[in-house]
Amino acid sequence: MIEGMDEFVNGPSFMTSWAELAAELALDAEPANDIGFDLAACHTEPHRHYHTMEHITAVLGHLQDLHAATPIAKLAAFFHDAVYEPTRSDNEAQSAELAREVLRAVDRPEADDVAAIVLATAKHELPLNGPRETAAFLDADLAILAARPDVYDAYTVNVRAEYSHVAEDDFRNGRRAILEGFLQRDQLFFTTIGQARFEVAARANLRREITSLS
Repeated sequence: MIEGMDEFVNGPSFMTSWAELAAELALDAEPANDIGFDLAACHTEPHRHYHTMEHITAVLGHLQDLHAATPIAKLAAFFHDAVYEPTRSDNEAQSAELAREVLRAVDRPEADDVAAIVLATAKHELPLNGPRETAAFLDADLAILAARPDVYDAYTVNVRAEYSHVAEDDFRNGRRAILEGFLQRDQLFFTTIGQARFEVAARANLRREITSLS
C-alpha cells in the first residue's frame, strides 16, 4: 500500500500512538505522559518541516505493514529523530543516547536495542548483529522515497526548508551526492516486502530528483 505515503495521515495521532505503546509496555502513567510530551515537543520544533510528528506516525504505519511493529521498533520510531538539528552531524548518536537514557530511567530492557536501531539510521546500512527489527525499521524510515511523485516532491520541499541555512548551490551539490550514493547501492530496502513495495518507485523518484538538481 504505497499509494502515496500520506496514507497514515488519518491514522492514530502521535500522542494516541504513544499512549497505546505506553499501555502495551505497562509504563507508569506519570513518566509515560512526561516522555510522550517531551517527544512531542521535540518533533514540533519550529525548524522541522519533514522530521515532524507526521513522519513518526508514517513510520509506525509502515512498520505495521512490514509486520515489524514490535515494541522495540515502535520505541525506535518515537526516538529516532528526537534530536534533529540540521547544522549538526551527530543527531542520530544524540537521539540514540537520549533513547537509552530515557528508557533506562523507566527500567525498560529494550533500551540498548532501541539505541542500536536509532544509530543504524545514520548511514541506513545494516549493522552486524543488530536487533532483528533493524532491517524493517530502515525500510519504514525510507519508505517516503517510494511515495507517489506529488508526495515525494512535497517531501523534498520540506527537506530543503530544513536546510534553509545552506546556500542553494551547496545544497544541490550535497543533496545530489547523497541521492547518487543511494542509487549506487545494490538495494535500498532490506526486507523482502520492502524491496517488492518500494525499490522500483524509490529509484524512479531519486533519478527524477537528481535531474531536477542538475
